[in-house]
Amino acid sequence: SEFLELLEVVPPESIVYHIRRGDIQNWISTTLLWPELSHEIDKIREISEVKLLVRKLKRILKSVKSS
Repeated sequence: SEFLELLEVVPPESIVYHIRRGDIQNWISTTLLWPELSHEIDKIREISEVKLLVRKLKRILKSVKSS
């Protein structure tokens, strides 16, 4: 997926910033009309370790890609 590819070039701190604000979840829910995925991503928003949060985000996205 293009979004997964972008995660490789966007600084992890930027990804975390937008997840914590709910920007990515909102975009997924309203633009992609995928509230279930948005909810899954929202579950990881409070993880304090940047690399762990990004790793979990990638895992979530890969799991829905392979479904």
